[in-house]
Amino acid sequence: MSEQNGGQDLVEPRHGLVQGGDPGRVRAVQFAPIGQLLDRVQAVVAAGGSGTALATLSRGLPMAFVPRIANQPIVAAAVTDFGAGFVSGEDSVAVTSVVRRLLHEQGPRARAQAASERLGQRPSPDEVWSALRHRVHASTVR
Repeated sequence: MSEQNGGQDLVEPRHGLVQGGDPGRVRAVQFAPIGQLLDRVQAVVAAGGSGTALATLSRGLPMAFVPRIANQPIVAAAVTDFGAGFVSGEDSVAVTSVVRRLLHEQGPRARAQAASERLGQRPSPDEVWSALRHRVHASTVR
């Protein structure tokens, strides 16, 4: 969904084709690195994988979830319980409604920003790896 020139486009990729929306403003792709996309959007619609949720929240973006398998319902529940998103039904009307709420209500964006701040206080992967190596080395030297 995009909001340019006051209009909104909901895009449904189906078998590589874009259904709905202005074709000049929308491009459907099978895969794109999420880090390259998150700085260009106002909200994210996803199934609810932990990597997507953490990357999205680290940028302070609210989320709409359409969970399907594995731990996706658990991740979606954690984020929605925190107030940084909503769970949606799979149909385009439900997704459109949830995305509009994410774009216009301040609560989910504020909670996503709070999540971003909390995630920013966590040690980096390099710091964790260094501490783990230090502990393993210290335990084998005894």
